[in-house]
Parts: sequence; C-alpha cells; structure tokens
Amino acid sequence: MENKYLLYIDILGFSNLSSSNDNRIRKIYEIVDELNVHRHDAFDTFVFSDTILVANKYDLNDDHSHEYHVMYSCEFVQDLLYRSVANNLDIPFRAILSYNEFEYYKLNNIQCYHGQALINSYKKEKEINGIGLFIRKDILHRNKIFKTIEYDNELDYVFLNQPFDLFYSLLKGETPVPSSLFEDSPEFLGLPTDIDMIKSYYNQGVNNSDPKFRSKNIQTYQFFKTKYPVLVKKLESVDFSYSIINNEIDWEVQRLK
Repeated sequence: MENKYLLYIDILGFSNLSSSNDNRIRKIYEIVDELNVHRHDAFDTFVFSDTILVANKYDLNDDHSHEYHVMYSCEFVQDLLYRSVANNLDIPFRAILSYNEFEYYKLNNIQCYHGQALINSYKKEKEINGIGLFIRKDILHRNKIFKTIEYDNELDYVFLNQPFDLFYSLLKGETPVPSSLFEDSPEFLGLPTDIDMIKSYYNQGVNNSDPKFRSKNIQTYQFFKTKYPVLVKKLESVDFSYSIINNEIDWEVQRLK
C-alpha cells in the first residue's frame, strides 16, 4: 500500500444539522463541489456524511511535488472556510493533514478507501480540542507557505488567515494605519473576514451553551492570541472593531465576497 497525502475534514455538529433537516448541509456539499482544488487534476475528493477526504492521485517523486500537495491541501481548507463565511454558514470544521498509507479504488459497484492514514486521522481528530486545520509534524517541513503553532507532540495548528498574518508581519500590531496602506496593498483583501472569524472564536468560547464547543473555541482563540498577541489584544479591547485599525476606509470593500 502506498503512502499518500490525506486531508481528513470533519464537519462539526453535523448530527444536529441532520436531525433538524437543516438545508445548510446541502449548501456545504455544494461549496465542496465548487472548491478550487477540483481545477487541479492532482487530487481526488470523497464525501460521506460529515467527512471529507482529499488525497493525491499520482506518485510524488521530488520535494517540489510534496510541497505542492501540502500547499494545495491547506488551500482546500482555506477555500472551504472562506466560502462558508461568504455564504453565512456558521458551520465549523476540523481537519488533519497527514502522509501515510492510504488506498482507494472503485469496484464494479462501490468505491473503497482504507489505510493507516485514514485510521490515524479518524482517531486523532476526535481527540483534538480546537477548530481548523492541523498538520502532522512529520510533514511540517513540506509546508512552505502557511504559519503554524505547536498543538501537541504530533500536530501543529495551521493559520489559514493570510491577510491577517501579512498585516501583522509587516506592522507588528501597530495601529492605526493610514488608508493608503489598503489602497496600495490588495493582499490585505479579506482582513475584516479574518477578524470576524477570530471574533467568532472569542464569542463562541464565552457564550456557547455547549461546554465542549466553548473549549474548542477558547483553544483556537488562544492560538491566535499567542501568534499575534499585540493586535489580538487590541481588537479584543474594542470588541473587534475595525476602527482600531482605520476608521475612515470602507471595510465592506475589503471583505471577501
């Protein structure tokens, strides 16, 4: 059995959505069906109930191929996350990216998939206290794009919020900033969307009625507070108002659509 990159995504709270006949389930499936990853012939995607699997189709023979697959696997989750926000779907995801034995094939009437990568991801995902994407440490060196922070001795948490990360990297949390910064830097497009997601982690960590879900959000919020301490603390102090960054620009223009 060959090793493959396996992206294992779990839709949290799926059973409640199913029992209430929530039409957001179909919308989530439609979003998954439209993701950018399908434009690349290098991946296969499988969906069953609350689980989404993405695996590479072909053998990987060099470092560039490995890095390519890690990058696009992370972008799959990023694309899913941002499209969900744009469609006002308040449905959290948790995902693990790993590299291990995985096999899938089609028989006459059924599709089959199995392997250690799937078993390990299924077991580990249930243990994770957090929301978002986690990457196995043994493939962390293949990640050349996204920032991470340690979660435990097996996993790192992956920050998918590139506009927020770039803004912090350049300014180290200094605010306010001039409006011209946004006119000259289209790469900041999506910054208010990132702030809204961080705010959601904070609010859900404080106000959600489910203690387990509160804990997941608190842990995720803590990742951001640790990685971007100055700016996150400032935002928290003003209830995550964009005005602390700049109170003159049209923030709706900066939001991802």
